[in-house]
Amino acid sequence: MQKTDEYIASRLTWKAKQYSLPTEYSFYFENLTQKKKDHYYEYIMDQNIGIPTLLFIQPNSTKWTIIGTRKIVWGENGQSESLLFSNIKEIKPHSLDSKEKFEKAVNGSLPKMEWNELTLTEI
Repeated sequence: MQKTDEYIASRLTWKAKQYSLPTEYSFYFENLTQKKKDHYYEYIMDQNIGIPTLLFIQPNSTKWTIIGTRKIVWGENGQSESLLFSNIKEIKPHSLDSKEKFEKAVNGSLPKMEWNELTLTEI
């Protein structure tokens, strides 16, 4: 069964709600003002990401990440990069304060909401 972009967007939104999103620095793309959407569309319109669903921004920074239904796109200072979900081999927490927190995160006991940066490993 081929899953549509609309189906994947609804699943991303459903999962985000389980993690109490949106937050101060995370947003549902559809709920952004048109001005904000247009700003990010400049970076993603040529990326073929599917339906942009979630936006994450970094406090006190110009860094942002958008999760679409086909790709994840991130950028800052007018530059962006993307990665197809099918090319992601592994996702791990990154930049945790201590080895203990890293081990807790990998073993599943540190809530994902406390992961403030991820490392994506490509196939």
